[in-house]
Amino acid sequence: EYQRMDLLQAVYDRLLKVHFPVPGELDDLETLQDGLQQPSDGLNPELHVLLLSETAEPMESLMGCASYEYYPRGNHCLISYICVAEPFRRR
Repeated sequence: EYQRMDLLQAVYDRLLKVHFPVPGELDDLETLQDGLQQPSDGLNPELHVLLLSETAEPMESLMGCASYEYYPRGNHCLISYICVAEPFRRR
């Protein structure tokens, strides 16, 4: 669990805060942490964060991420954030 939260902290600091710098544009880290720790009950949205890494060690090579909420009752998702680190664009 700690490793997962450390990875979320890295994603937040290295990707999300960089690409969403306007105050109020980005949920705070605690909100994301709480969303990821919510049990799935089939009624409420489920927060997910997808990571793209160049190697098997994502802490060393974060390329991008997407954060979305899955709504099980409607069987759809809404993307909240998506970003790609500058060095990995247009490859």
